[in-house]
Amino acid sequence: MNDTLRVRVAKAGNDDERSHYQLLQQEFELEIMMINMNLEHLLQRYAQEIRDVAESYGSLTGPMLELDRHERFAIDSARKLYERARAIQTA
Repeated sequence: MNDTLRVRVAKAGNDDERSHYQLLQQEFELEIMMINMNLEHLLQRYAQEIRDVAESYGSLTGPMLELDRHERFAIDSARKLYERARAIQTA
């Protein structure tokens, strides 16, 4: 996504368009940073459970993870960010 926005900034026809894409790029970077922080928290909180499932080579399905509101928000934000990124890339 950053590459797409970088190219659009470079090819912008005027200052308004360039500013629009630069702002989008900053929004995406901030959103990604917030998502990463919350997902890191989730992975740390369930590190042992995730490790157990990963090391079981498919023999364990693992417990359902109870997400806190920040983790749920991060997953929902990642989904929405992906949809926005796809819309920008295909426009």
